[in-house]
Amino acid sequence: MRFALLATYFLMLIALAGPAMAQASDSIVPPPDPPGVWRKLTHDPATTTSKCIGKPMTPLCAIETYMACFLHRKPELCDMVQAGVQPLAVVPKVPNLWEEYRVLYARQPSPLDPVDPATEGNMKPQPGDVVIGLLRRSCLEIPDREPNCTLNVENNPPHVHMLRKQGDLWVYAYRFRARY
Repeated sequence: MRFALLATYFLMLIALAGPAMAQASDSIVPPPDPPGVWRKLTHDPATTTSKCIGKPMTPLCAIETYMACFLHRKPELCDMVQAGVQPLAVVPKVPNLWEEYRVLYARQPSPLDPVDPATEGNMKPQPGDVVIGLLRRSCLEIPDREPNCTLNVENNPPHVHMLRKQGDLWVYAYRFRARY
């Protein structure tokens, strides 16, 4: 029974996302990363995959700016993408910690996205919004050991971000966790 519900859910997602997935070739919408390929966000720009942190000119650059806000403990990066949250100032920066992430999909918002219909303003999808699903893992380097990377959540549901163009920049409209 559960398998049948899960299969139906994925078929509906594919049917609804099909036209939007075709947009992946558009220059602002990232294509999915190949299996096994992880992007890296570190404390050093030389070892960070993204070269656009602090310049949210695309939806993915907005997400990377948001993620860097927390890793680097720089609230101005969260403000730049209007994330509505801030890193805790009392939590120290961990120099040997980094994030790895993969783009699973990019598409237009779907009626299946868990957006509360009672919300007002930014949380309601608008034409032109982009939804990007990421799989994220945190990595820690311990001296004399292999780096340890663990997925951020149990059962690995993707982090899902809905972004909106505002002027020349992309900002957050909504974040949620995918449900299976």
